Amino acid sequence: MTNPVLHISGWHAEFTALRRDLHMHPELGFEEHRTAKIVSERLAAFGIEHHAGIGRTGIVAVVHGRSNASGRAVGLRADMDALPMQEENGFAHKSRYDGRMHGCGHDGHTTMESVIQALDWVVQQKKSKVYNIRVVNLWFGVEGIRWWWVRPASTS
Repeated sequence: MTNPVLHISGWHAEFTALRRDLHMHPELGFEEHRTAKIVSERLAAFGIEHHAGIGRTGIVAVVHGRSNASGRAVGLRADMDALPMQEENGFAHKSRYDGRMHGCGHDGHTTMESVIQALDWVVQQKKSKVYNIRVVNLWFGVEGIRWWWVRPASTS
């Protein structure tokens, strides 16, 4: 079995470029059309089943192991949206848009947090092991949602 760290480290330059590209092009919640397109294209290139347009711009990817006998699966999550704030960094890959930035790492989530890289590793490994990743959510609109509307009503 291949070591996932060794496998993923071979793609360091490519995924650094992807994260920097996403960082330069931040999209606010429910507007992550460019980001979702890039993720969908990458998942398709790896041959990973995925469903786009969930709640507008969300993506659900599914990796089936050789067997589902255990009924177990691993779920991975990454956020895609940016913050409505001005980036004041001076590095070359800073946000190209006034008033929008990836200030809490969602560009990194999308690129590095297991989603794209680990899925490829899992697909390679399922030839020799049983891995079930049924749902990987690429969340949209996390930063701008007013979560108060999902709280249950008071019972008093």
